[in-house]
Amino acid sequence: MSTIGSFLVDTDDIGEAEAALSENFGRINIGVVPDGLPTRTRIWRNEIGKLTLDDAEYTYSMEYSMQPPEHILLCRVRSGVIEERTGSGDPAVYGPGSAAAFGAVANTPFRGRVHSAVYDLFVIDRQWLNDVSGRSDRPVELGSSQPLSASANQLIVDALDYVRHGVMANAHAPAEPLLAGALTNYLASAVISAFPVDAPDADVPTRLPRSTEVLVRRATTFIDENAHTDITPADIAAAANLTPQVLDMMFVHHHGCSPTQYVRRVRLDHAHHDLAAADPATTTVADVSRRWGFGSVRRFAISYRLAYGRSPNATLQASSPSARL
Repeated sequence: MSTIGSFLVDTDDIGEAEAALSENFGRINIGVVPDGLPTRTRIWRNEIGKLTLDDAEYTYSMEYSMQPPEHILLCRVRSGVIEERTGSGDPAVYGPGSAAAFGAVANTPFRGRVHSAVYDLFVIDRQWLNDVSGRSDRPVELGSSQPLSASANQLIVDALDYVRHGVMANAHAPAEPLLAGALTNYLASAVISAFPVDAPDADVPTRLPRSTEVLVRRATTFIDENAHTDITPADIAAAANLTPQVLDMMFVHHHGCSPTQYVRRVRLDHAHHDLAAADPATTTVADVSRRWGFGSVRRFAISYRLAYGRSPNATLQASSPSARL
């Protein structure tokens, strides 16, 4: 269990566990499968902004049935097994290393079994998917709780592990509003990439519009002027008067990267200039890293070294008054 946060529930009582699960995730009924094991339910919650991370542990096996939850329950199984069934088909089975989006299909109840499982759970607001997609005419709807492929599953696992271990384990993270917004956008983008999206794609353009250089310049200017804020690909697309799909195509064509990757480059450049101008007596690498939305100082340092050929601390120390003498 994490050392930051608090228990949502820690009980041997099945009725108490059922009430806590229903209150926090959606109406659920659970029944114990007799196996002689203690019926311990533990859920530990961490929060950063609107994002919650729950470490869940069940020492026993249970059957459950759940009404359609309001939000998507994005799960990464660490041990044990979770089964999920919708309709009369075979159950989906999630073991260690598996990711699932329970409640992904809106307005669809589901049921199954949990076998002595330990897992991480992120509650994903469906509106976040719409926000990062840039759609205004129709909502983003997922077609399944199962990732598209093994690589898509790994994408979600890596994303959840990064947020859990790289960001939310840091005691400074809850105080960073820019970071909180970036994390929700990051996870929402990963969900859209990894799970089937049940929406028509006939209107996705296949060719770049004319005068793309002007449009790209408009988008990059918006990024340069707003890199210090919590901007999304949808915000950038709106500023350039483009759809997010066309924006992606243009950035790959002109810059060899996605808009999100370009934003990261710009923030890294700003961080570089801040380090070069800062006084190491009053500024730390962690200060600059957080200022520009990098949740993990270690990952920031790796990206910085790849971009500038030296550590961020070396740049900071070189800017000290004594280093200039």
